[in-house]
Amino acid sequence: MPLMFQKGNVLVWLVVVLLIISFLGGGLYYYLEIYTPAQYAKAVISIYDEIKTQHLETNFQGTDDYEGLLAVLDEYSIIFSRMNDQLSQLKPSPIGSVPPFLTSAKRSIQIHEDFTKILEVFISNIGQAQEQAKKQSQFIVKAKELLLLLRPDLTEYPPKAVPEGQGVTLPPPPNTVGEYLAVWESRISKAKVVAEDLFSEPQDLGDVSFDELKSLWLETQQGYDALLPFLNKQEPKLTFYEVQKLTPEGDKAVFAKVDKIDEFLPMLESVLIRNNAENILKNSFISTPPDFNLRTSRLEAAIKDLKAKYKN
Repeated sequence: MPLMFQKGNVLVWLVVVLLIISFLGGGLYYYLEIYTPAQYAKAVISIYDEIKTQHLETNFQGTDDYEGLLAVLDEYSIIFSRMNDQLSQLKPSPIGSVPPFLTSAKRSIQIHEDFTKILEVFISNIGQAQEQAKKQSQFIVKAKELLLLLRPDLTEYPPKAVPEGQGVTLPPPPNTVGEYLAVWESRISKAKVVAEDLFSEPQDLGDVSFDELKSLWLETQQGYDALLPFLNKQEPKLTFYEVQKLTPEGDKAVFAKVDKIDEFLPMLESVLIRNNAENILKNSFISTPPDFNLRTSRLEAAIKDLKAKYKN
């Protein structure tokens, strides 16, 4: 009988084989459950912290700064895309299907999935916001121009608060027919040109209906198209009260037709407020899938645990 198959030697070889299996199993366990999760934790914490501490280079001026808005969104897009690329290079586990007892490995996979999904949501929302900002910025600039034409009491929008006595002195509201025509004829003429461009293509204005806004403008325009020619036939020195008193009952409806401007202006201003640059930026991060909050809270808790476990 060969030496290696003698009874004593068989037991020795059996022990050796079991030791090898045990060593390999222990080594595999160490690699999957201890070494790889630790390396992944350090890398993912670095990416997470980098996002949290990002400083934007763009000096965003706020509500009226659409160029700044686009620059900020471009920066966010670059930041989140870079972080997503870095995250995609990480491997939470070298094997796809992890057995339940490898808890650290399973946690790494869950962190990776949550982090990836969160970044995908941000990247998607920022992309949509970029498209919206580019499309709406031109509309809002025109809408503001129209508002100022129809608000002779304003010189800029939004109006800035100035110390008493330091603001621009505006002329009093027109009292006579001549004064009224001097103010409104040129303004309405310009407003028609601006409005034609403004309402040429439908826009998503959020809670405000584009069709309703356009309809109110057309009614407002029709009112002035009737009133201004009527006033041009009157004596310029007459007051509005005198003109109305002298106007036959059948023609007095012409004065009421311009009242639609009292509905149109608040709605137009609402559009400007809701769709200002600052709100577009805020709304870029509001639209999220149902599981977004769960993923963000779970990721935050997991990163906190990793920092406590693998702190230097």
